[in-house]
Amino acid sequence: MIIVSDTSSLNALFKIDQISLLPALYQQVLIPERVWEEMLRDEAMQRWLQHRPEWLTVQAIHNRQRYLDLLDDMDEGEAEAIVLMLETQADRLLLDDQEGRAKATELGLPVIGTLGVLLQAKQQGLLTRLRPHLDDLISKAKFRISETLRTRVLALAGEQTTDNDG
Repeated sequence: MIIVSDTSSLNALFKIDQISLLPALYQQVLIPERVWEEMLRDEAMQRWLQHRPEWLTVQAIHNRQRYLDLLDDMDEGEAEAIVLMLETQADRLLLDDQEGRAKATELGLPVIGTLGVLLQAKQQGLLTRLRPHLDDLISKAKFRISETLRTRVLALAGEQTTDNDG
C-alpha cells in the first residue's frame, strides 16, 4: 500500500517516536517537495532525514494550476499533497487538517489521519496500547484531540475510557 503524506502527520508521528509505524503499515510514503521543505525546517527531523529512509519518496507535482487553485483553502504542503495524491496511484492520503481533509474528501480521495494510523497500528498488533500514544500526541506534539474523538478512537481500539481517564 502506498500513502501520500502532508507534513503535520509526519511531524506528529516523529515527535512521539512512532514514525516507524509508517513503513510497517505502508510499503511506501510519498511526499511532495513542499512537504520535504517543511520537514527540513525542524532541526531534529532534519537530522533524522540526513539518512532518508528508503520508504520515504519525494516526488514533484505536475499540475501547477490545480495546486494554485487549492491554495485558497489550505497551506502549500497540504495543497501539494492533494495534487500528488491525484497524480499518483497511491492508496491513501495522510492528512490531519480539517479544511484539507474536507477538500480531499470532496475530490473523492481516501483520507486517513494520524489517529487513524495509530488505530490501524493497534489493530494490526504493532502497538499494544493506544492510550499512551494519544497522551504523547497531546503533550509532545501539541496535537489537539477533542474528548469525544479521543473516547471514540479508544473505543475502536478496544480501550474503554475510565472515570479517572481525563
